[in-house]
Amino acid sequence: MKFLTGYSFAFLALATLACGCSNEPGTLEVKGKVTLDSQAIPEGRIRFSPTDGGKAPAEGLINYGSYSFRVLPGKYKVEITSPKPKIDPKVKKVGPGNDEVVETIPTKYNYNTELAVEIGSGKLEHNFDLKSK
Repeated sequence: MKFLTGYSFAFLALATLACGCSNEPGTLEVKGKVTLDSQAIPEGRIRFSPTDGGKAPAEGLINYGSYSFRVLPGKYKVEITSPKPKIDPKVKKVGPGNDEVVETIPTKYNYNTELAVEIGSGKLEHNFDLKSK
């Protein structure tokens, strides 16, 4: 569990850098829930990458299925990741030298994302109910 906590800290640092100043003029707070097969994602990262150019991507942490961060209005593709440590089947636990991770979210929601949102002054809550198959 220490690995996941450390991983969350890394996500937080990346989110802070990617989002820049969270109080940037014109940003809006977007929030929502993320589930996989109707189960809340324990922890992960959600990234909004602009499709209309000119803006930096924005991202935030997923914690117990919830996320919230600030983003400029516009159209975005959405990437969701939730890596976890790969367990060595011989020892059945994470151990020294076994720091590999596996992605628990299907690639159609991250590297080959099919998800998109439009952020405006209207709907600022976007929920994502992902399916493993």
